[in-house]
Amino acid sequence: MKHFIKTWLLLTLFAITTPADGLTQEPTKTSFYLIGNSLTWDTVPSRLSGDVQWHVDCGTHLRHVYEHPGKPCVTNSTLWPTALRDKQYNVISVQPHYGSTLAQDVGTIGAWMKLQPRAVFVIHSGWA
Repeated sequence: MKHFIKTWLLLTLFAITTPADGLTQEPTKTSFYLIGNSLTWDTVPSRLSGDVQWHVDCGTHLRHVYEHPGKPCVTNSTLWPTALRDKQYNVISVQPHYGSTLAQDVGTIGAWMKLQPRAVFVIHSGWA
C-alpha cells in the first residue's frame, strides 16, 4: 500500500509539472523597458541581458516624455506609445527628472502602469 501511495504521488507530481505537450519549454527572456533621461541612457541599456527597449529623452521630465513622445534625444528609442501598446513587459524602469512635481510624476507613471498592468515598475530617484 505504501508503494502504491508513493507511486501515485510521484505520478501526480509529474503530471502537474510536465507541460501538456510533453516537451521541455524554453525559459522565457525577461523583457525590460526603460523610460527616462540621459541618466537612464548612462546605464547603457543595450548591455542588459534579455529583451530590452527604451525611450530616452535627455534633460526632460517624465510628463514631457509622456506628452511629447515623438522626438527623443536617443534616436534609436522605441517610442513609449508603441512599445507599451504592442507588448507586455516584465519590468519597466522610469527615471524622474527635475521640472515636474511629485503629483505630475505619480500621474504619469500611473498612466503607464495602466498600460502595463503585469509589469513590475522600478522608479529611480530623481536627479539634477
